Amino acid sequence: MTLHDYPALPRKDTGAAQVLASVQTSWRITQQVMASIPSRYRIWFTEFNLARGGRSRGSPALGATWLHGLYVATMMALFDESPRVQLDDFWDLFSNAATGAYTSGPDPQPTVAGVALMFLTNASATAYRITPLHFLGAPTLPDGATGVIGVSFSGSKSTRTVVINLTDHRVRLPTGAGTGLSAGESIVMVSGAPTTTVSGLARAKGVLSTETTLPAYAIAWVGSSIPPIPSL
Repeated sequence: MTLHDYPALPRKDTGAAQVLASVQTSWRITQQVMASIPSRYRIWFTEFNLARGGRSRGSPALGATWLHGLYVATMMALFDESPRVQLDDFWDLFSNAATGAYTSGPDPQPTVAGVALMFLTNASATAYRITPLHFLGAPTLPDGATGVIGVSFSGSKSTRTVVINLTDHRVRLPTGAGTGLSAGESIVMVSGAPTTTVSGLARAKGVLSTETTLPAYAIAWVGSSIPPIPSL
């Protein structure tokens, strides 16, 4: 069963915290739709993105800024966590900086959405098991929405983990049993204020110790090797 998911923002003049919390609210509605589909059917999301109307409703941070990247990455992470979702395709691949994963033309460049989604697509490649991660004590968003989302992708030879900090707070991530994170693994992070465009994103890489700190509004990839994130 193929579905298209284009959530809209709940109201005008919505701040970053409300925008990012609304992803999870919309997902609960989408789950109700999925629950109405007989369980013998797998679910394919062949298109998803923030609704075009949502990108123009009162917030300058939507479209070609990092808030949009965090929004669509959260959508993909939630899709990935669902055992019923077999495929999820962002729409669209080549377009302008506000709507595509890459710009169009003879020299396509990743947009904020493209950079954000690369973390999940690289981590999920060849994976056969997905484990949602929960971080005790992590800050929350409005309406009790989760402020830090983690997904581990296990393959035949390695486990790759993506962590998304949707809050304006730095978050400490412990390593060890049950966390999905192990000391000695490589970590690469991209972060920026919600209004940051793709050229202003901060990129950092390193090696996990017993604890690491994830910047505000950041996406991190943890694994045995560093994926090809642009301009790192």
